[in-house]
Amino acid sequence: MPKTFVPTPSSPPPARATPAALWLRQNFFNSPLSILMTALGLFLLWSVVPSVVNWAFLEATWGGDSRSVCDASPEGACWTALHVRFWQVMTGLYYGANKDQLWRPLVVFVAFCLIVVLLLGDFLPSKRRVQLAVLALSVFPVVTFGLLHGAMFGLPIAPTSQWGGLYVDPCAGCWRDCHGSAHWHSSCAGAAFSNASYPVVLRCVHRILAGQSLDYNLVYGL
Repeated sequence: MPKTFVPTPSSPPPARATPAALWLRQNFFNSPLSILMTALGLFLLWSVVPSVVNWAFLEATWGGDSRSVCDASPEGACWTALHVRFWQVMTGLYYGANKDQLWRPLVVFVAFCLIVVLLLGDFLPSKRRVQLAVLALSVFPVVTFGLLHGAMFGLPIAPTSQWGGLYVDPCAGCWRDCHGSAHWHSSCAGAAFSNASYPVVLRCVHRILAGQSLDYNLVYGL
């Protein structure tokens, strides 16, 4: 009697690595040296990160109105100064001490950010972006100085020696770079931001006139 062939069930396919596991293998475990460097990096993170988190967050002092409150927890960071002098850090000495005039740097900063977004994005046609860039190089620095200084619009005068902060430095840098004001006493942060802001606008104009697309990498010098 002939035997009947009965096929055996197919074996399941071999397990495939997930995209995350494949990426980790290719980038961190693809050679003995890579494995060694990965292990060293993990060891350093394990040694440093807990201490930093403990100092910066768990043992830190956040509230209060003077440095004396930090003496109760000397092992942690003292963020009280940032809490008390927040507006001074953001807008400089004058506006940090005159809260009723904070609207001036805030208006300038919002306008500055709006101009940068409109120049780098695809919200406007090329012609409109060129026009906006011209205004940003000519009118905006004058209005910025007028609002921040105050004399041009009959506002309380804010001495330029007391300008600064993360809100004021990028905007005031436009005036310094476009018009070379000798009265602008820039800080290190102001120099870093303002030196970057003016070339960004110029590169926007150049690429628009050349028919090239704009992207956010433009900020980094492309």
